[in-house]
Amino acid sequence: MNIPSAVTVAREEGLVKLPKKTNASCEASINSVKNQLIKNGYFSLKPTAGLSGEVFKSNIQIDKNRIRNSYYEYPTARPELVSIHLTSDSKKVLGTFSRSPQLMVNLGAQIIAGCDRVGMVEFSAPWEEFVRPVGYFNDNTVRTFSWIENRDEAEIRSGKYPNQRVVVTPTGSMSMYKWGYYYSP
Repeated sequence: MNIPSAVTVAREEGLVKLPKKTNASCEASINSVKNQLIKNGYFSLKPTAGLSGEVFKSNIQIDKNRIRNSYYEYPTARPELVSIHLTSDSKKVLGTFSRSPQLMVNLGAQIIAGCDRVGMVEFSAPWEEFVRPVGYFNDNTVRTFSWIENRDEAEIRSGKYPNQRVVVTPTGSMSMYKWGYYYSP
């Protein structure tokens, strides 16, 4: 997939129709996106030193539980999350990639098209706590999620915030987000 340079500087929310299922396996789709990220300098194969001496490593993980534990009204046939943690040149990741929602959607859609059980691709980096999820929606689109403020339990229970709810679990209560919304500090 060639990414037009105009897309990499886009600042609007990202949206794309889900591409048709490819013949590539899920693993091959993820590796293709990883290779594009490496080529463009967002994903480093070497550990990256932070300003305080900490060491960051780029990685890709599949999580089979976080969607169902963090979201409601998600596409139940797609309960898996691919988490892509980017470490490379922080100025490039934060200055270009984090400001390119359409690029994130295009890359996420490539993974979602090749992985039948993946509903979300989450991009993150250790600087400025950058996290940006993109996900599959039942209208056959892949979109960036919208950030919302985190509310305390009493505010959520008041019903004024329909994109968040409190769920009681055996270990206590927790906040869940409606599919398409997220909170990151």
